[in-house]
Amino acid sequence: MAFTYCKVTLVGRLGRDAEVRHFGNGGCVATLSVVTDARRKVDGEWTSVPSWHRVKAFDKLGELAGRFCRKGVRVFIEGTLETNEYTDRDGARKKSVEVYAREMIFFHGEDGPGRSSRDGQYGGTDAGGSGGRAAEGSVDAPSPPADDSIPF
Repeated sequence: MAFTYCKVTLVGRLGRDAEVRHFGNGGCVATLSVVTDARRKVDGEWTSVPSWHRVKAFDKLGELAGRFCRKGVRVFIEGTLETNEYTDRDGARKKSVEVYAREMIFFHGEDGPGRSSRDGQYGGTDAGGSGGRAAEGSVDAPSPPADDSIPF
């Protein structure tokens, strides 16, 4: 059988605070509700269409999610898709799809990075903000050459 792999990357906002449940063996699971937006043309007008995703984070990552994941916080989540089957109250068989998080980066505000679960340090950048990037003018850049040193 050929090797297959499923990897999911989400960048979105939390719809509510993380819900953390602790187990008797010391483990825990945090459940997150993440919304992402897609821009689509509907009836000739561009509109934002939200998609909601259920994310689960386990053990240490779940503890971090419980500390930092608050409604409205921007998050980067990388993980795998898991499909679960269950029977509802009416006896109907149902399926649900969840993202099992392997890595998270929390962005608290537009101008700064949040805490990364990978190394426990502040870091990371988001596609649209300045999180983790050096502030403009803070990097030593070479000065432009004087006009008399240009050879043409």
